[in-house]
Amino acid sequence: MQFKNNLILEYDTKYANDITGYLMSLKGMRVKGSNYYYEINVPTEDNVSFTWNGEMFIIKSECGLDLQVGKKYTPFNMLTATKFNGDSVKAMWYVCFDLFGEKVPYVRVGYKFFKNVPKVDAFGITRMVTALWDKTTILDDYGRPMLSKIAKLDDFTMEPNNKKFQRIVGNNYNLYKPFEHTEVPQSKLDLNSFPWSKKLLSHIFGSSDTEFELGCRYMKVLYDHPRQMLPILVMTSIERQTGKTTFINWLSILFGGNVVIVNPSNINSDFNSSYADKNIIAIEETRIEKTSTLEKLKSLATAKLITVNAKHMNEYTLPFFGKLIITSNNEDKFSRVDEEEIRYWVRRIPSLKGDENHNVLEDVRDEAPQFLAFLSSLPDVDLSKHRMVFTPEEIHTEALDDTKKDSRSELYKEIESELDHHCMQNQSVREIVFAPKDLKTRWFERNNNWMPTYINKVLKNEMKLDKSQVTQLYTPLEQNNEIGNGKVRGKPYTYINPYYEEENDYDDDDDFVF
Repeated sequence: MQFKNNLILEYDTKYANDITGYLMSLKGMRVKGSNYYYEINVPTEDNVSFTWNGEMFIIKSECGLDLQVGKKYTPFNMLTATKFNGDSVKAMWYVCFDLFGEKVPYVRVGYKFFKNVPKVDAFGITRMVTALWDKTTILDDYGRPMLSKIAKLDDFTMEPNNKKFQRIVGNNYNLYKPFEHTEVPQSKLDLNSFPWSKKLLSHIFGSSDTEFELGCRYMKVLYDHPRQMLPILVMTSIERQTGKTTFINWLSILFGGNVVIVNPSNINSDFNSSYADKNIIAIEETRIEKTSTLEKLKSLATAKLITVNAKHMNEYTLPFFGKLIITSNNEDKFSRVDEEEIRYWVRRIPSLKGDENHNVLEDVRDEAPQFLAFLSSLPDVDLSKHRMVFTPEEIHTEALDDTKKDSRSELYKEIESELDHHCMQNQSVREIVFAPKDLKTRWFERNNNWMPTYINKVLKNEMKLDKSQVTQLYTPLEQNNEIGNGKVRGKPYTYINPYYEEENDYDDDDDFVF
């Protein structure tokens, strides 16, 4: 908190009685006068006196309080010189906290002290940042009486709310940051007053009515329901300058300190305090290759609690409401995505068209009050349809399918390619059956990395093929007009031939009788 000159001025004009009362409390002090003039006599050997002319204290004689004879003192200067021994900082805090009821910027959580520090961010918006503070520094700056004014809380918590924010929840300090914007009243909502917000929303989520509605729903959940789980939004594009970063910056403008931009190494680090208390976690320009990072991301997408591991502090547990957003220049290779995965909403972001707007962030910042009112005017979101609000069908995209295909192992791709060619050449065979050793012998005999055990793993876990539960006789990789039975005994997998054509007993020219 900075010194507030207006508070000093108000003290000088309205609170002369405050310092007068303090002087009266000193031993031997007496006050005489009217509302406009006081004469304060101190009965000492030298008969020291002060006078008050309605604006200034005037020192008549030495009094042992380190005041210069003949000098004029404002009430605040007098307060500083007498009650606080010349320490203007402590005098200022006395005015702020004791007289004017300003909020103390410190809080004690457990046995640690923290300070709420105002900071102007890159977008010109003042945000409050909670910083670890030292008790000794507080004592040096303001003295021991300040400690009695500091709230003493038991623990941290997370209680996200953008409309009815509470700093103290129970006896816990809420780490969610206050929402800094105020929407206009619905009576003043103008649907034409936030054109750049609309353009950005359409660019990221799509311009069709259905796509735009999904984008509006996503933003409304972030605003109205910050506790709600959402799918992992993935924005991909080969080209740069497509607006992905602008969208992240827009979210930072709207949601401030509840947004953080990290990289995969931050996610994989043992220290997670950079994102553990955030509501929106953006991972920029990403290619997630480590399995441990991928598994951690998928876990975070559905986590309810998180154990916070911060440097120089003991671990503690918080409710977790983080929403994940990934941006990547690898359109189909931002990460490995399993076939059954439904947590990803993958969107290919097109190149920006038309004239560039280099002030778009200033524009969407200025449009925020109207855009937020627009979100509030939309119908309530049905949160019961899916635990991530959107059904898999609603967020299914071709980009997701392509990512899943590219995520398949090399062996999967090789088996699929060989089987596809085999089936195409043997269209009269309805079901192709084989064991892992059959594929090894037929197609991968020279590849020492792809042994039957690994082939079996791919057939079972990746390709999800049906395997016989009983030992039987079968013809491995059966072909058209195969001579001899060539059968072996085992528990084969079955692959349905997509090119199978059932043979008919009639000619195309035969007449049909009904």
